[in-house]
Amino acid sequence: MSNQIKIAVTLIILNCFPIQSLFSQNDSGVVCIPPYMGGVLAGMSTEREIVKLFGNGVYLDTLGDTGSRFYSNRDRTISIIVQFSTDRRVSNFTMLLGFYPPHQLSPKEYPSLITDFIDYHGLLENYLGDDSHEVINWIGKPQKETVDGLTIIWLYESKCHCELRSWIQFKIIKNKIVAISVSHDFG
Repeated sequence: MSNQIKIAVTLIILNCFPIQSLFSQNDSGVVCIPPYMGGVLAGMSTEREIVKLFGNGVYLDTLGDTGSRFYSNRDRTISIIVQFSTDRRVSNFTMLLGFYPPHQLSPKEYPSLITDFIDYHGLLENYLGDDSHEVINWIGKPQKETVDGLTIIWLYESKCHCELRSWIQFKIIKNKIVAISVSHDFG
């Protein structure tokens, strides 16, 4: 990622999400944490920026308003799904533990998913693989909890000073965070 892009994203985050309230814990499920993960700001980052950051990956038009791109790291231990809205902005960015190629791909096509830039040591993505209780200790109870068999999904609303309506979602299996998503509601 170029320094100019890093500076621009940092300024947007600092302007929209004041540092003093980033880590406040509450039990309402509404948090002041930017929908930012892996170098991507949901609602602001564009498909062009995603391709500059991660490469082409695999593009499919079957997910998202205007398609999606899929990526994996070289070790195939982390997968990324990026969905785009009608204006080619990121509507949803999901990072998953494990290798989850789109079912439309044959194994021969898996190398096209590989990107060398997957940063999973940031604020949110740092919780990938952790015990779910760590999230509760950090930001409190979710706004909404959905249970589907062994899978639990926690949903938090990201609300600070911007007019963006954004969400942070944690997918949990056996008390382990297996996926984290940031999304933006374009209305």
